[in-house]
Amino acid sequence: MSVTPTHRICQGVTDAPPPPLAGALAAWLRKNGEAVRVVDPRNEPADWSGVGPLWVHLEGNNWQWIQEHIPPNEADLRFFGPEASRGKEKFTEVRIFSADPEGIGIDPAVLPITTYSGFGAQPGGLFRILASRFGQPRPLPLLLNELVYLVETFGAGHLLFDDEDLSASRDLLQKFEGELSHLPWAITWEGRASGRRVRAARDI
Repeated sequence: MSVTPTHRICQGVTDAPPPPLAGALAAWLRKNGEAVRVVDPRNEPADWSGVGPLWVHLEGNNWQWIQEHIPPNEADLRFFGPEASRGKEKFTEVRIFSADPEGIGIDPAVLPITTYSGFGAQPGGLFRILASRFGQPRPLPLLLNELVYLVETFGAGHLLFDDEDLSASRDLLQKFEGELSHLPWAITWEGRASGRRVRAARDI
């Protein structure tokens, strides 16, 4: 009896909002009819079992946790995220997808809405989000659709933009800030711009 392969995704965080690239990867795979399971939902034990690719998001301080938890006999290990190349430090037979899981069709300008289905509880109303990819701003309607989805589904109240430099999308953010003033929710946001941490477009 054959076992249907499932894309397993390790978000790499245990007490923080899921990385938007991990959510986008899961959403895109599901959109294309692939089976997806998050191996490390928040507030739940990690379950690495299964047959199929294991996608691991690498960034910031999660490397130590990853080294300690990934089973050593994984046959199809794939690192993605801003520090994916670090996977070679311990795991030699892996596929590296640097800043994004390239090759599976995620258009940087048209990322799918990040559903976070299966990523675990999302307490606190804080969510990470992307305003652009590879220097290309996301269309404002898609950004607003994702905002509405996060508010209505998870009660989001504060957005943390993961972009390296929000000043590259200044026009987009000014329009985004204008749209926020018309919404019935008290939404705040922050991110990095020109080398410093900013809150609200007027601070850029």
